[in-house]
Amino acid sequence: MERLARVAGRLADGDYTARSPERTRDEVGQLAHALNEMAARVERNVAELRETARRKQQLVDNVAHELRTPLTAVGGYAEYIQRAELSEEEKYEAAQYIVEEANRLAVMSERLLQMAALRGEQAARESVDVPALLEKAARTVAPKAAARGVALEPMQADACTVQGEAALLESLMVNLADNAVKACGPGGSVRLCARRETGRLTLTVQDTGRGMDAETLAHIGEPFYRPDKARSREQGGAGLGLALCFQIAQSHGAALSFTSAPGAGTTAAVIFTA
Repeated sequence: MERLARVAGRLADGDYTARSPERTRDEVGQLAHALNEMAARVERNVAELRETARRKQQLVDNVAHELRTPLTAVGGYAEYIQRAELSEEEKYEAAQYIVEEANRLAVMSERLLQMAALRGEQAARESVDVPALLEKAARTVAPKAAARGVALEPMQADACTVQGEAALLESLMVNLADNAVKACGPGGSVRLCARRETGRLTLTVQDTGRGMDAETLAHIGEPFYRPDKARSREQGGAGLGLALCFQIAQSHGAALSFTSAPGAGTTAAVIFTA
């Protein structure tokens, strides 16, 4: 009992690794086992809380970092217009930079609001036609694909429906298809597919682009994570699209996974098991 009291005291002081030897099977042994089980659960919960706090702080730090660049650009070009003797063409170019950075801020805030709205919530349920969903996503990214010289391969989709919120599922597939187009150079290709198997439906977006290494795959879906920051910033991305995709999939009870290798393209799979 003294040993149990010492272990309980260590736990009270914040040492969640403390355990009591379980030497007997009588009442004292059972109490020691129960105390150890409680300690293990507390240790796991504390670790989860610390990880949640770390991720929240990381998100705040990343938001502050991402806001700094567009705000600096807006302020700098506004001051440039105000103080410098500029031609009409120079004024237009400076104003254009301000508009672009303002749009970047608008997209970022919209994505953050969508992510906040989805956190912990289940999507509304309605019957969504899968081939129509993929066709709409393909039509949305078609102009960008054509401009980049990327071919959209013929869609392959079983005739079926999925229960979910149509607008969110469309956003999910458009984001995945848009990323796939961005990953490809001229001559690349992207294909959207849907196949129905026993007990599950899988939606995939396959591209023949540059692919991703193991480190990138380990961090994919983290807010503001961008494996190629220069390219992402040039294309207007803030690293929020895939984070939103993961939350949309989760709100529909689906799993989102990526298979990729450098130079071998990427396959994004959304798996519905309900």
